[in-house]
Amino acid sequence: MVYSLGQRRVWLVDSGAKTAAMTFTVQPSAVSPLVGSYRVYKQLPDPYTGSDGTLVQDGVLFTAHEGATVGFSAAVDGSMASPPPDKHTGGIRESVADGKALLIFTTMDTPVVVVP
Repeated sequence: MVYSLGQRRVWLVDSGAKTAAMTFTVQPSAVSPLVGSYRVYKQLPDPYTGSDGTLVQDGVLFTAHEGATVGFSAAVDGSMASPPPDKHTGGIRESVADGKALLIFTTMDTPVVVVP
């Protein structure tokens, strides 16, 4: 998986593939990960309350930064609104359909590469 901070976009790339299997836009939160390589360490398919108080599902967590857990999730209601800037959260939001695809694509230890 490749996540571009500047483009606010994710590419899901199969091992050995020359092109992405899927790509989609995301809405970052106040805390972004540093550029670098990470690995998925937790998956949360069932609905749970995100750190911003939003009910989310299909969570894929890959790091922590500035005291916030950083990962992808989809709001159950489908919203992708920008979180309030005063919320110190690391949730990166995608659509419900993209969240389901991301959860299916990833397994524990799936590489996550964050680029500028």
